Amino acid sequence: MTMSLLLEHFDDLLITPENAEQLNRAILSMAANGKLTLQNPNDEPASELLKRIYATKHDGASKEKSEKKKEAQELPHGWAFATIGDLVSQNGVFIDGDWVESKDQDPEGEVRLTQLADVGDGIYRNRSNRFMTQEKANKLSCTFLEPNDILIARMPDPLGRACLFPGDPKPCVTVVDVCVVRVGTDDIDSKWLMYAINSPDFRTSIYNLKTGTTRQRISRGNLSTLPLKVPPIAEQKRIVARVEELFVQTRALAKELEHSQIELDGLNKSALSHLLASETPEEFDQHWDFIAEHFDLLFQTPEHIAPLRQSILELAVRGKLTHREAGDESAKELLKRISEEKANIGKKETIAPIKDDEEPFDLPTAWEWVRLKQITIDLQTGPFGSNLHKSDYVANGIPVVNPVNMRDGKIVPLAEMMISEKTRERLSQYILEEGDLVLARRGEIGRCVLVTEKERGWLCGTGSLRMKLSENISKGFIVLLLKTDFARSRLTKETVGITMSNMSQTGLENLIFALPPLAEQERIVKRVEQLLSLCDAMEARLHSAEEERGRLVHAVMAGVGGSDGE
Repeated sequence: MTMSLLLEHFDDLLITPENAEQLNRAILSMAANGKLTLQNPNDEPASELLKRIYATKHDGASKEKSEKKKEAQELPHGWAFATIGDLVSQNGVFIDGDWVESKDQDPEGEVRLTQLADVGDGIYRNRSNRFMTQEKANKLSCTFLEPNDILIARMPDPLGRACLFPGDPKPCVTVVDVCVVRVGTDDIDSKWLMYAINSPDFRTSIYNLKTGTTRQRISRGNLSTLPLKVPPIAEQKRIVARVEELFVQTRALAKELEHSQIELDGLNKSALSHLLASETPEEFDQHWDFIAEHFDLLFQTPEHIAPLRQSILELAVRGKLTHREAGDESAKELLKRISEEKANIGKKETIAPIKDDEEPFDLPTAWEWVRLKQITIDLQTGPFGSNLHKSDYVANGIPVVNPVNMRDGKIVPLAEMMISEKTRERLSQYILEEGDLVLARRGEIGRCVLVTEKERGWLCGTGSLRMKLSENISKGFIVLLLKTDFARSRLTKETVGITMSNMSQTGLENLIFALPPLAEQERIVKRVEQLLSLCDAMEARLHSAEEERGRLVHAVMAGVGGSDGE
């Protein structure tokens, strides 16, 4: 996978800003390995220029340097291995910047002190604003920078990034965490060397020799040991020209992509806005058909699907996806039956009235504003930590359901969170029954799962809430209600705790929502399941396309399949 494939798929590879960075790394990787340009047998070999550089540092003596085997790596014709130090002549420098403390600086000084922040990945950022006097710089024997000096950042991020110093109206020096390379010879192209240092292979070598944990760095000593593949000077210049030509294309495509993305986001938001403005199922179907027809234009990454799902859920709980039917019992009658159900089990409660300013939208026909407490038979927080310890967990026991077990609407047991039969008997009031809802008290507020026959008998964990709903309520409707931003934003406001936010049981009980007739609840759940299934299929398509692009980018990055320079 070489230059020919890169050019063939250039536009296909560049879909996001991240792809542009990957593509640039692929270009540098090929440049550093001789796959970006053709080798010319008439070029003077790199070994000759290395001899000349060596001679400048050793009174004209030549160096008969035997090439060490670099782990069976093959070099392109005319290339040679060398370190950065090998490429610096007698007239050059390869040193760390200067140790300049705060007390040495002067905001009125005439010498600029460049910083790590100025060193970008292939570009001089020109961000710092530190200065010192000429007198102090001379006293500290500072090294003054010259145009085309290579600045290498010995600290992240990323570690080892390099750029060319473009010059400055003021004299400049740099700090000790920046390494300065000045080749001092026409046999090495400084821009080629910068690109070689920034190539993925050399960057990896730097990371392999980094030191420090919280403050990672690469020492100049370690930097000086790393081998580079050095082409003839004529090919260095061809490589620089080719890299810059391709970088112009990636920048242009990335800019075009950025403008396209802005337009796409606008179209996407407009389509979702029209969808959310649907007042009837017929209007929804019309806007949904538009989205389906223009899906490839409106949705280009999997991340675009989440807002679409949320729009469907919001419309569902507002009654915009389904019709009222003549035989439906009203929500008011439904609430009466639920009250009777509670009275039959001796459950009495006081419900705070719902004020007009608490109603966020107009109710559909036959719906009622309610608090979640009105349709709940029981709501219970899981056992306190003092009642369930880590020491209670056993192997091959009965699963405990905590937020970590709630994944994609299902309960996933964990081997390290199981208890014995004896512990379950001690905590019998927290045993789950089929049809219970389990809600996460921590983390993603509103996350909930429905207990099926499979999970019957498992235990509600410390980080969870168990909810038993009236038999006259669709559990599926409550699950999708709790997934909406409408519900989650209200529940988040009611969280308690400082170091770790927990969903308040009282806040959950007082959650206000619009209750449809039972028959309509079931129709809503069915309709939402159909629409979300379509969203899943759309998302799968996008993931598949994204993975294919990823494989293509990886193949180009890996440089597999030959070394043609065409």
